[in-house]
Amino acid sequence: MPDDVIDALCDKTLLWGVGFVNAADVVRAACDVLAAGLGGMAMAMLAGVHLRRADEEAPDLMPDALAEVGLPFFPRGSEAGQAAGLAAMAGRLLSGILKPRELTAWAHGVIGHDGCELGQALVALDDQYDLAYAVGGDRGEQVDTAALDAEVIAEARRLIDTTLSRCSLPTTD
Repeated sequence: MPDDVIDALCDKTLLWGVGFVNAADVVRAACDVLAAGLGGMAMAMLAGVHLRRADEEAPDLMPDALAEVGLPFFPRGSEAGQAAGLAAMAGRLLSGILKPRELTAWAHGVIGHDGCELGQALVALDDQYDLAYAVGGDRGEQVDTAALDAEVIAEARRLIDTTLSRCSLPTTD
């Protein structure tokens, strides 16, 4: 149980860092950490943030609260945060929460062609999906994306392997 709530807090914080969830989700995860008997005053302060004010108040409280339970904090939009967020999103694909096309579309929209180098393969795969649908759609054909889906899954596994433990990536920003 303690590892589960810490992992959930880590996941929510990483996803918040790349804009996939809002700060209220992080506050809820902090509440779960406290309910499990973990964390200290900083975690209590984060858990005590009113959900309506979470986007304004929680980001300033996250670094100290995460440090209390041994997790790093990645500033929103940082290169290290994008890399960690990529790993979290790849984990969502591998656990069946996201579909391959959803992951690549997210990567393209959030990371783009000029963003985190680690995400460029997913961005390029999204371009390949676009091309497949454009060509197949113009011909009125059913588009078979099984090969692309398999490439995305392989890339997600590579991302997870590359980042090792997504919650213990070094902070370099």
